[in-house]
Amino acid sequence: MVTCMEKQFTTGNASDVSISLASIVIVHDNANVMSVDSTVPSDVTCNSEQSCIFPIGASSVRFLATDASGNTQSCISNVTIIDNEPPSFINCPLEPIRLVADPNQSFATLAAPLVITASDNSLKSVILSEQPQFQSTYEVGSHQITITASDASNNKATCNVIIDVVGLSNETY
Repeated sequence: MVTCMEKQFTTGNASDVSISLASIVIVHDNANVMSVDSTVPSDVTCNSEQSCIFPIGASSVRFLATDASGNTQSCISNVTIIDNEPPSFINCPLEPIRLVADPNQSFATLAAPLVITASDNSLKSVILSEQPQFQSTYEVGSHQITITASDASNNKATCNVIIDVVGLSNETY
């Protein structure tokens, strides 16, 4: 009378996926089916047309079908929303950051720490790591810091920050 399906969907660039409950259950009977009721988890929201918004991760939907004779049958559909979208950087510098060495020194001092941020389609926090770590001073030359943003689904994105330090033309080191 009722058959539930296992379904997997990917998020694309959204935090949730809209799914019609009719796409995850098949109702059949030799008599007329009078009703099909569904029970969804509290983090799934449905509208009156039975289109539901599922969050990233696994969710189970319970269906109960009743036919004209009062016979009932239930099943559970497991829906998995897979997040394969990496985080995105909000302010990764596109051009190298150019610093001039401090007077009579072979290094430059950053006036303020660099703050690089990222966001994710899951709307959850993103973990940032940097290699090597940012410093307050940099020797004359070119320096690359790779920042990796990781989301809860272990998707990753990188931002390469280049810091170029030049000395004053009349100074020797």
